[in-house]
Amino acid sequence: MKKVYLDNSATTPVLPEVRNAMLPFLTEAFGNPSCLHEWGDVPRDAMEKARGQVAELIGANPEEIIFTGSGTESNNSPSKVWQWHSRRKETRSSFRIEHFRC
Repeated sequence: MKKVYLDNSATTPVLPEVRNAMLPFLTEAFGNPSCLHEWGDVPRDAMEKARGQVAELIGANPEEIIFTGSGTESNNSPSKVWQWHSRRKETRSSFRIEHFRC
């Protein structure tokens, strides 16, 4: 019997072409793209290329594309940006954003 994975809210199977594109960054070019030393150069260049590709695909500017590492980080990003822009220490915010997790 063939198995069918249905819990795509938790994770999604990776297409072979995606795995192949990511493999160099999981094995040899694994530096932190935010670092200023040479280990971050290749991943940073690849991330900026991907940012440009996503922007072109959806008709946005590359600087408008923000990559996050999880649903929680994505949900928290708007509130952090709002708080940063408000720049008022007495400002408090509460957002009713949550993602389902098992």
